[in-house]
Amino acid sequence: MRRFPALFSRVRTRTREAVIFEDDTLTASMYKMLLEREGFAAKIYDDNEACRREVRAHHPDLLICDVMNDGGASGLNLIESICEDLGDQVPAVIVATALQTHQIRNHPALRRVRNLRTMMKPFDIDVMLNTITQLL
Repeated sequence: MRRFPALFSRVRTRTREAVIFEDDTLTASMYKMLLEREGFAAKIYDDNEACRREVRAHHPDLLICDVMNDGGASGLNLIESICEDLGDQVPAVIVATALQTHQIRNHPALRRVRNLRTMMKPFDIDVMLNTITQLL
């Protein structure tokens, strides 16, 4: 597996932070492991409100957000509430979904995020890392 040096091509004065909203523990752990290997500090949440508080309090560089969690929580609703909280200070967002892009593309919350990518599940690791490089 190759590394993506572009993630660290710029001089950094702090560690990049990522928040992961995902209810599947295996998928969440994979995201976390990959991000930490690339130098991010990453936190996992499966609760909408706890994730919202974390993003509001710490303004991470990246939010990876599952669209539908088993507990009924919607990642789209989470993104919408974060947009309400932070306005134009919303972090870069990767929406991870098994749904087709056209099924979520017109959701109002996604129109409010300036730096957004959709990633289909199951995801390819190189594609995910490349997507992060493009966003940041």
